[in-house]
Amino acid sequence: GTVERIEGSETHRQTVADCIEAWRSHGTLQRQAGDQFSAADILIATTFKMFMGSPMLKKTDLLETYLNRVTNRPAYARATARENG
Repeated sequence: GTVERIEGSETHRQTVADCIEAWRSHGTLQRQAGDQFSAADILIATTFKMFMGSPMLKKTDLLETYLNRVTNRPAYARATARENG
């Protein structure tokens, strides 16, 4: 059925690998590595940039392509410039 109301808190834990696999299975990273772009890409790319190559996030061609595509956009440069003052 449908959820009408939730009282209290709900916690959902998911590993980075599980998130990436879910995105991969739906073709999200391939699509987002193309012409589509949103503010969510800035958030996701910033997180990937911090963790890629670490034990938490294996470096792959798909992730590198996505990260390069996002971080080379003018909107990403503007967002990070504001953040860094």
